[in-house]
Amino acid sequence: MKNVNVIVFLGDEMKSYGGYLADWQTEGARELDATLLEDCHRQIITIPPTRAKAVVELQQQIIELDPTTMKRIAMFNLEKENEKLLFEIEQNKKKIEGLKGEYEELLKRLETISQIGKDIWENGTENESENEYDDYD
Repeated sequence: MKNVNVIVFLGDEMKSYGGYLADWQTEGARELDATLLEDCHRQIITIPPTRAKAVVELQQQIIELDPTTMKRIAMFNLEKENEKLLFEIEQNKKKIEGLKGEYEELLKRLETISQIGKDIWENGTENESENEYDDYD
C-alpha cells in the first residue's frame, strides 16, 4: 500500500486529503479460440489483462506543511498575483493613452471655439444690418 497526500486549492481555501492506495486489482489473461473452419489446427489467442482498478480512500485532514513548501506556495501565489497586476497595469496604460488622445482633441476644439468667440466679440459679424430679416424679404 502507498500513502496518498493531495492538496486542493479552492479559491481562497486550501484543503488537504490523505489516505492510502489499495491493492491493484487486475483481470487475468483470457484465451480466445480463433480457429477458422478451413483450418486443420486449432488456434488459440491469449489476450493480456486489459483493465486495472485502483481504490483510493481519502479523508480530509488538517494541512501540515513544512516551511519550504509553504514558501514555494507563497512564491507561486505572488508570481500569479504579479502577473495579474502587470496585465491590469498594461490595460490601464492603454486606457490612459486613449484618454490622453481624447483630451488633446477636446482641448483643440475648445481652443478653436474660444478663438471663434473672441473673433466674433472683437469684429462682430460680417453681415451687420439694421434688421436681420431684411435679407429674407
